[in-house]
Amino acid sequence: MRLSRSIARLWPYLLIALVYALATSATIFDVFRRYDEFRLGWSWDLAYYNQWFWSTSHGIGTISVRPVASFGEEGPSIWKMNYLAPIRALILPIYCLYPHPKTLLAIHAILFWLLIPAAYASARSEGVDRAIAVAAAVSATFVPLLRPLAIDDFRELQIAIPFVLWAIEGYRSRRLGLSSWGIGGLLCCRQEYAIVVASLAFLPPRNREDPGKSLVWRQTVVLIGVVWLCYIYLGYLGWMIGPNAPDHFLEEFMKPKPPWDEIARTATGIVVVGLGGWALLGCAAPRLMLISLPWLWGLATGRWAIRLLETEEWHGVRYAAPFAATALAAGISGYARIAKRLISLRRGGVFVALFAILVLASLAIPQIEIARKLDRTPTRIEADEAAIVWRWIDQIAPSEGVLAVYDVSAQLSSRRLLSSYILDQNKPIGFPILKPEYHWVFTRAKDIPESIWINQGFELVHSGRGVRIYRRSAGKAR
Repeated sequence: MRLSRSIARLWPYLLIALVYALATSATIFDVFRRYDEFRLGWSWDLAYYNQWFWSTSHGIGTISVRPVASFGEEGPSIWKMNYLAPIRALILPIYCLYPHPKTLLAIHAILFWLLIPAAYASARSEGVDRAIAVAAAVSATFVPLLRPLAIDDFRELQIAIPFVLWAIEGYRSRRLGLSSWGIGGLLCCRQEYAIVVASLAFLPPRNREDPGKSLVWRQTVVLIGVVWLCYIYLGYLGWMIGPNAPDHFLEEFMKPKPPWDEIARTATGIVVVGLGGWALLGCAAPRLMLISLPWLWGLATGRWAIRLLETEEWHGVRYAAPFAATALAAGISGYARIAKRLISLRRGGVFVALFAILVLASLAIPQIEIARKLDRTPTRIEADEAAIVWRWIDQIAPSEGVLAVYDVSAQLSSRRLLSSYILDQNKPIGFPILKPEYHWVFTRAKDIPESIWINQGFELVHSGRGVRIYRRSAGKAR
C-alpha cells in the first residue's frame, strides 16, 4: 500500500525527469555534431564566449575576439563588456573542470531545458492534477520556436527561459523565495530581462489579497527592473565603454521601423510558425500573453524574422528568447485553465485526453516547417573536408596566434590570440601583414590572394572548397 502511494506521488517527477534528460541529451548530441561539422549558429560568437572563459580560467585576463555593437566594443580586458551577464561567474567553476567550447554547449542545453520542470511546476500552481501538469510540460517542449533556441550555440538570453517561468510563478503565487530565484536568474542572464521583471507588475496575484500587499509587490518588481537597467547596466556602460555609450545604447530603439504591412507579416510568421497552436492557448491567459506582445513588436520591427531560419542569419533567433519565454508561460497557464474546465465536465477525462492530442497536433506542422528551414541553412564546409580541417586544428598550440575566417573560429578559440579578417574591427593591426606571433591562417578559398601569405613565410597546407589553411613555422616571418 505504501509502495503504491509512493509511486503515485513520484511518477510525475520521474516522468518529468525522463523528458528533461531526453531533451537535454538530444540537444547536446545535436550541438556537438554541429560543432564537429562546423555548422554552428554563429561561430564567432561562440569563439568569443569560449575565449572569454578560457582566458579567465587560465588567468590571462584579455581577449582578442572582441564583439562589436553600435554602442561599444568589448575587450581587450575581460571586464570590458557591452552587456551584463553575471551568470558567467556561476558557470566559470564548471568550465574550469573541462575548458572547451563543448562545455559551454552542454551547459547551455542543461540550463535551457530546465524549462521542462519549471513548466510542470507552473501548471501545477494553476490547480490542475499531476497528469494534466505533466501533459502541459511535455507539450511545452514541442513549442516550435524552442528547437532553434535550444541549438543556437551558447547564449545567456536563451538560458534565461526557465527563470522567466519561475519568476512569473513566484510573483503570482507570492512566494518570495521562488520569485527571488527567478528574478535573480533573469538579471544574471542579460539586461533585457530587467524589462520582463518590471512587467511582472502587470500580472495579477494567483489569489485575492489585500490591495496594499499587491501594491508593495508591484512597486518592488518595477523598482528592481528600473534600477537594474537604468542605473546598474547603463552606469556600467558609461564606466567601462565610455560616457556616450548609454546614449548610443538607447538610440538602438529609435531606429526607423519597416512599413506596417511588413511588420504585420513578420509578426504573423513568428506567431504562426514559431508558436503554432500554443498561441491560442496563451489567449486563455490574456494578461500573461499581453506581456509578450512588446517583445513580438521588437522582433517584427526589424530584429528578427522566422524566414531567417533558412539563412546564415538564423542565429538571430536568440532575440526571440524573451518573447518565447513569456508566450510559453502564457500557454502553460492557458493549457491548465482549459484542461481544468474540461475535466469538470461529464467524461472530462476523455475531453482532456482529446485536448492534449489536439495541442500536440497543432504543433506538428510548425515543427516540421522549422526543421525544414533549419535544414536549408547554408553549409560552407562539407563533411569530407571537415575531417581534414580538424586534423590541422588539433596541431595548433594554445600559444600560437591564428587568423581565421568566422566559420572555424569557435573551434580555434581555446588560444591566446585569435583574430579574423571579415570586419575591420576584427582585423589585427597592420593587416594583411601579420606579426610573428601569428603562425596559422584559415581563409575561404577566394577571399585573399595566396601570394600575400606566401610572401610572409606561410605555407599552404590545405586547399579545399570551404577553407584554405596556411602554416608558418617559428622564425619564418618576413
